[in-house]
Amino acid sequence: MRFTADDLDIPDSLINLHSRNELVIFVGAGVSAKAYPLQKKNTYYPTFKDLVLGIACRLGKTLSDKENRLLEQGFSDRILGEWQGSNENVHAIAAEILQENEKGQRIDLHRSIISLFSEELAPRIVTTNFDNLLRFALEQEGFISDPRWKIFEAPALPPANKNGFKGICFLHGCVGKPEDMILTDKDIGRAYMDEGWALRFAHSLFQNFNVLFIGYSLEDPPLRYLSLALEGKNKKEQDEKKHWALLPRPKNEKKRLNLERDWKRRGVEPIWFPAKRKDYRALERNFYRWSVIDRLGYIDRRNLLAESARSNPFRLKPYELDRVKHLLLVPELLRDFGKNDLHEDWFDKLVEWRHLDFLLINSGERRDADFNLADVLATWLIGNPQKWLIKLAPYRSTINFFLVDSLFSELERNSEIDHLNINTLRLLLEFFRPQLENITIPFRLKIGKILKKLIQNGLQEDAIWLYNTLIKTETVVSSMPNFSYLIAQKRREDVSGLFPERLEFNFVRGDLREYEWQRYLDKVFLPNIKSTGYPLLIALSNRFLDVRRTLKRVGKGDFTYIRRKAIEDHDRDKHSHGVVDFFIKALRIVWDTLLITEVEQAYKIFQYWRGIDDVVFKRLCLHAARKIFESGNAK
Repeated sequence: MRFTADDLDIPDSLINLHSRNELVIFVGAGVSAKAYPLQKKNTYYPTFKDLVLGIACRLGKTLSDKENRLLEQGFSDRILGEWQGSNENVHAIAAEILQENEKGQRIDLHRSIISLFSEELAPRIVTTNFDNLLRFALEQEGFISDPRWKIFEAPALPPANKNGFKGICFLHGCVGKPEDMILTDKDIGRAYMDEGWALRFAHSLFQNFNVLFIGYSLEDPPLRYLSLALEGKNKKEQDEKKHWALLPRPKNEKKRLNLERDWKRRGVEPIWFPAKRKDYRALERNFYRWSVIDRLGYIDRRNLLAESARSNPFRLKPYELDRVKHLLLVPELLRDFGKNDLHEDWFDKLVEWRHLDFLLINSGERRDADFNLADVLATWLIGNPQKWLIKLAPYRSTINFFLVDSLFSELERNSEIDHLNINTLRLLLEFFRPQLENITIPFRLKIGKILKKLIQNGLQEDAIWLYNTLIKTETVVSSMPNFSYLIAQKRREDVSGLFPERLEFNFVRGDLREYEWQRYLDKVFLPNIKSTGYPLLIALSNRFLDVRRTLKRVGKGDFTYIRRKAIEDHDRDKHSHGVVDFFIKALRIVWDTLLITEVEQAYKIFQYWRGIDDVVFKRLCLHAARKIFESGNAK
């Protein structure tokens, strides 16, 4: 994620680990060093190499050729070790240099690092610096009395785990106690080799936490010894932690690749940031913006997203787009983002960021956000069907029916269907045919106005096909006690050929769903019985035959008839609901109505029913025959 216009892209995984209290920030000498070319003198401290030159100056020493080579190779600690062996108090001099003008030092980067740890997070910063600048930054950020921010100074180190370490750890000591500063090669040997407390702490820390290094170079003596701890392997491969280092990007690409290779050898992934003319302030700018976003309340974040939602995402600045991407990782913010009047080009970004997977490729569980995102897509589809059908074409076979349900609901709402061209409506129905013909039981499509529009335009077959897709039946299987087994067991008869349980097949009960079927029948088809009666009865009869065949396969064909004694309305069936009851009632009502308006068509249906070898259809024929004779239309 980019937080500013600077060319600094912080990995999402690092940001997420920080938000989960699983990141430790290591602060090196570069954080206290010169930040930009025109920075005032005496407002920054020397790097480790420059510290050696400063000590040499105060001791009146001129570095030998050997010492210059050691300095360039990053072995400053060896030089100081030799001087310390000559009875020179390099610790006291180093502490004196690093305490000059303490209050006048520029600590913008220190403050930005401190500010990353909002009140919801457990702060964990480790520094190999000796200066007090992190303490001053802590004070200026208003955290000096915050109990989260404990201060630990070597060699009194805390347990390197989540419970034991919270605050700032001066791993190599501090200027307040010069004698404890890990400055020379002998000091480092004691801390990392002989006594080993620094190595044990670092090794444990790298096993328990992910780490971000700031202000380090490969030549820094502290990093050389920390590398010993980085080489330690975790007990479980899946628990392996990640390590990153923020580094100024070299102008020379070959040099950058060499540096990247050397850092990766230490198990550290470089994150490059721009440093034109040795201006390193991009770090503090990005950390500051990172902390500002982290501290925003929910309402402020939602308002930021609402403002971006109306904009074309391809015209946003890269860091603005990254900010949206970052915030949309929060499910509630993604949900509210979909409530806005989204610019249509957000579709491509939402696809890229995998936020439309549930709707377009039927992947994952449905989230609250999917309700709003489906409504957004439905609105776009109705506004410009040709454009959006082309956009959705690659997903046609995998689109979740939930999107179709939202589209049809939107068409029914506010008379949207009235403004839709009939050919466009047919195109939409054909495009979503795979979903409509595989509709799942929980959905109750709102299609009243669509059915009416199709019938009014002479498209009865389309209307009946759509209605038929709505009438879905599904069996449920349950395990029931086998009464034959229980009776035989009670009589102490042989039960070796019987099972204690048996399978029971029933249709899914859905009174509301069946109410919808009946409602469309009453409100749409019966008022248009002349044009729809005959084809509708054929479709309903065939669908009911499928139901009857299912019942016969599981040995319940006659049993269903017994439960429903009469084809006509009967007090015994007044409160009966279910698939079979719907079909019997629907077939009877539609046929009776057709007999009044289109006798010839009703008679054809009667003849069709006569050819069906099924007990319920024979009862329907008896009902129809009686009605024909009563009407005086018998042939």
